[in-house]
Amino acid sequence: MSSKLNIPSEIFAQLSSQRSTWLVTGGAGFIGSHLVETLLQSGQKVRVLDNFSSGKKFHLKNLQAAFPTEVWKNFELITGDIRNFETCLMATEGVQFVLHHAAMGSVPASVADPQACHDINTGGTLNMLRASLKNNIKKFMYASSAAIYGDDPELPKHEKMNPHVLSPYAASKIANELYAHSFFKSYGLPCVGFRYFNVFGARQDPKGSYASVIPSWIQALKNKEAIKLFGDGLQTRDFCHVSQIVQMNLRAALSDHSEIFGQVFNVGLGQSTSLLELLKYITAEVQLLLPDLPKNPEIIFSEVRVGDVKYSKASIDKAVQYLKFSPNVSVVQGLKDTVKCYLTSEDFS
Repeated sequence: MSSKLNIPSEIFAQLSSQRSTWLVTGGAGFIGSHLVETLLQSGQKVRVLDNFSSGKKFHLKNLQAAFPTEVWKNFELITGDIRNFETCLMATEGVQFVLHHAAMGSVPASVADPQACHDINTGGTLNMLRASLKNNIKKFMYASSAAIYGDDPELPKHEKMNPHVLSPYAASKIANELYAHSFFKSYGLPCVGFRYFNVFGARQDPKGSYASVIPSWIQALKNKEAIKLFGDGLQTRDFCHVSQIVQMNLRAALSDHSEIFGQVFNVGLGQSTSLLELLKYITAEVQLLLPDLPKNPEIIFSEVRVGDVKYSKASIDKAVQYLKFSPNVSVVQGLKDTVKCYLTSEDFS
């Protein structure tokens, strides 16, 4: 059920010394469920707001099964939609920290339905900001995306670069950053945003039209199916294990430095991996557990998808400087855990 997140011990120690109530929007999803798990492990009270449009109820059921009753009593679920302001208002009542991760999280999905992307990502985030302000939230952390850098050739990507928006998804994330910054400047709401690069790990859905590449490839290899690859495979990404996302959210929430408010931070490893390299790593890890599988899987190359970028690599200097970000899970280390989780999980079989 659970993966080893390698959260630095000082974060757990600081969390354990101060019990708070946290709201995780999208808490039944991939990233959100890892945040929920870590917070519960450290003795926090956790409320989840999710409409289960992409989040999975079995993520929460698995967490419930893993925790003793005395821990799970600190968990609360609100089934609702961030597009409803009253729901957001109810969800933020009595909360000290918001970790906002409810969203339409796919570039292709946003291209297919830009209005829904705007309503969920931008309208929903504005609702959450308004509700957080009204209920005097202590800090508001939210997910942005490296998609805002687009295909600007400059590498590594740093936070001072101008946006180069290629999709409605990227446009919604820029709008969210501007709203969060304005709520800090206009009303004093402490907001911190994270431009996630290519996050991976256990609980990422391998199914569906917009499935992420790592879980979908693991499933294809397991089923002895061809690997579908958009483009030539030479495009690069800064793949970042979900543990690093959890680490950054908690570092921001626990930070005493007010200069981080109204800011955005890249979250990645500061490394580039091509998709062909990634496939090699995944294949090697899968074959360790399933040695009878073919060593050279068939690859079906397709046209590049609209909105996809060619090269990506994060500069994490700002996160290191202001939040003491310390990447501690490499791509290969993260893949070992991820592959094992997918090959042994009944939820994604």
